[in-house]
Amino acid sequence: MAWFSINAFCVPDGDGRRLRNWYANFERPTVRTPIGFDTYNRTVDLLIAPDLTG
Repeated sequence: MAWFSINAFCVPDGDGRRLRNWYANFERPTVRTPIGFDTYNRTVDLLIAPDLTG
């Protein structure tokens, strides 16, 4: 299981969408419990430019 998730954020651009940025969220893997799901955010997140330069 991964200790992070990668998300893509897009914005409207004419008739389609344009990638605004990548978002890396550092978190413990989600665990199923009898009452739902548990997760823990590691607080550190990264915003990454669409061309992966930073």
